[in-house]
Order: sequence, then C-alpha cells, then structure tokens
Amino acid sequence: MNRIARFEAPQLSRLRLIDAAALAGISQAALDMSVAYAGTRTQFGRPIGSFQAVKHHCANMVSAARRARDQTVLRRFAIDEGRDDAALQVECALFVAGSAALENAGKNIQIHGGMGFSDEADPHLLLKRAQLLSTIAGGLEAANERIANIKGGLVIMQVAIVTGASSGIGFGCAVKLAEAGHVGPGCGARCGQVGRSRQSHW
Repeated sequence: MNRIARFEAPQLSRLRLIDAAALAGISQAALDMSVAYAGTRTQFGRPIGSFQAVKHHCANMVSAARRARDQTVLRRFAIDEGRDDAALQVECALFVAGSAALENAGKNIQIHGGMGFSDEADPHLLLKRAQLLSTIAGGLEAANERIANIKGGLVIMQVAIVTGASSGIGFGCAVKLAEAGHVGPGCGARCGQVGRSRQSHW
C-alpha cells in the first residue's frame, strides 16, 4: 500500500526552512562561481569582471544572496521561539531564497557566456538544483499564494517599493505587517518580489 507522509504545521515549517537554507546556499555558490570566473576570464586584454555590465550583475547577485541568507537565518529564531508569525516568516524565507537561487544561477550562466550552457562547465548544475529544490518545496508560486493567504491576526498594512537610495540594496518589495494596529516583528521584512507579481492579492 502506498503511504503519503503527513506532517504537522511546525514540522512542515522546518522542512520548508531547510529547503530555504539549501536555496540560499545555491545563491551564494552561484555568486562565488561568477566572481571567480569574472576575475580570471579575459576579453580585450582585461578581466571581464572589470566591465560595468558584469559588475552590475555581480552586485545584484550579492544583494540577492545576502537577502536570502539573512531572511533564512532570522526565520529560524521565529520557529525556535514559537512566534505566532513563524509560518509567515518561513514562507517569506522560502520565497526570497528560492527567487535568489534561480536569479543568481541564471546570472551565473550569463556571466559564463556560451560556456555556461554547456556540460563542460558547472553553472547549469546550480540552476538545475535550484529548480529541483524549488519544485520539491512546492514551487515559489505556491509559497507566494500561502504568503498572501496566511491568516492568524496578521494584516497587510502596506506594500512599498523600496529604492536603492533608501534601502541600499536596490529595488525590492518591502512588505509591512502589523498585528491589531501594532507593528510586529515582521514589519519591513523583504519578501523579494512578493506583491509585484501578485498585487491583486494584497
């Protein structure tokens, strides 16, 4: 007889947090691989890392990897402390880390150029792993839906587009949460592109 594993909500949150941690690691690995390659690959007599377009890609990858790491690490405390918004925080971590992993893996391939698409180089492995882990976790679209539909007294107060001048990390979506009129610990937590693709839910 086939059996389907069933998990309680706290167990499921921990599993999703593990997936988020793995995806955050992929985003960092893609960044490290890109920086290493950009520093050694030369074109027109200079490393490609000295070109502005490549610098911009690497800078965006740093921002994405940092957001994924910080969001995932901090959400662990939400679970350990048994906070009411732990499920929401974990879903945000999964969405941010998954988005960062896919984004950085794609940029890593682009920085490697045509070689990045071949089996002779490793960038494609990170993209495949990021896609696999995101799918195993249920998909980022599903995580986005869960974030939009999570209840438990949390109310979406504002979805703000934060500019690089105010945040220092480039454009991002800052989702401010409040609990019964009191700004809770989730206020200002960056949920990647949440709200940009699903603004109708907010």
